[in-house]
Amino acid sequence: MIKDRGFVLLNALVIVAAMSAAAVFVVAQSEAGRVRLSAAQTSDQLDQYLDGFEAYAMTVLMVDRTAVTTDDGDWRIDTQSLDMDRGTVSGTLIDVERRFNLNWLAAGNAPGMVDVLSRALAAVKARPQVVDLVAAAMSPGVPSNARAYLAFDPPLDPIGGQRTLSAELHDIAGLTPSDLDKLGQVATLAPPDSQLNINTASIDVVAAFLPDLTRLQVASVLSEREEEPFVSIDAFLGRVEEIQGSGLGNELDLSRFSVRGAWFKLRASATLEGYSARRETLFERRGNGSLPRIAWRVTQYP
Repeated sequence: MIKDRGFVLLNALVIVAAMSAAAVFVVAQSEAGRVRLSAAQTSDQLDQYLDGFEAYAMTVLMVDRTAVTTDDGDWRIDTQSLDMDRGTVSGTLIDVERRFNLNWLAAGNAPGMVDVLSRALAAVKARPQVVDLVAAAMSPGVPSNARAYLAFDPPLDPIGGQRTLSAELHDIAGLTPSDLDKLGQVATLAPPDSQLNINTASIDVVAAFLPDLTRLQVASVLSEREEEPFVSIDAFLGRVEEIQGSGLGNELDLSRFSVRGAWFKLRASATLEGYSARRETLFERRGNGSLPRIAWRVTQYP
C-alpha cells in the first residue's frame, strides 16, 4: 500500500511538472505572439506614415511646374520633417534626370554613352578604371570580368544589363566606397527612356555631352537657367551655338535631352517609438494635372 501511494505521488509530481512546463510554453507563446502583434502594428503604423508622406510628395509634384532646383541640386520638398502622433516622418525628392543614367549603357548605342560617362567621371576626379567596371556590369550578358565576382562572400553569378536600385551598384566588382561616391556625383539609375534635364543637370554632366566646349563655356551656357529656364531644346541649342558655332545638332543626340523633369525619386524615413523604416519611391510626373505614376517602391525595416 505504501508503495502504491509513493507511485501515485510520483505520477502526480510528473503530471504537475508537465502541466507547469505546458503553462510556461503557453505563456511564452503568448508573449511571443504579443511581441509579433506589436511589431506588426508598429510596421503598419510606419507604413501609414510613409504612405502619407508619399501622397504629399505626389501632390507637390502635381502642383509644382518649375524646373529649377536648389543650389545643391536636389529638388526638395519644402517640409523636410513632420511630427506625427507618436513619431516623425521626413523625406527628399530628387530629380533623377539631372544626372547621367547608367541604364543608357545597356542600350544599343552604349559606346557613345561610355565616352560621355568617362568624361563626367574625369571631371570629378574618379579613377579611370571606374568607367570600365561600370560599363562591364551594365552591358547585357555576362560581364567581361565575371571571375572577379567569385571573390564575393557569397560568390555572385553576375548578369549584366539594366538595374533599378542604387544599392545594386554596391555589387559591382572592383568599386570602392570612394568610387561609388564619385559615381553618385554624376550618375544615377533611372528608366532607360529617361532624358537629361538640362535645366537641372550639373555643369560636369552637361559638359560631358559637349566635349568641344570648355567647362567655362558650358557654365556660360547654363548661367541664366535658374532665373530663366530653357523652354525648349532649341533654345538650349541656340545658346550653345552662340558659343560653339553652328552644326551642333549633327553631333548631338537630341533625344537624350529634356527641359522638364519627368522622373523623381522620393527617399523617406519614419520613426515610431524607437523603431524606424525607410522607403524609396520612383515617380513619373505626368502632365494635364494628373497624379504622378508610381513606377516602384521599396520599403525597408532595419
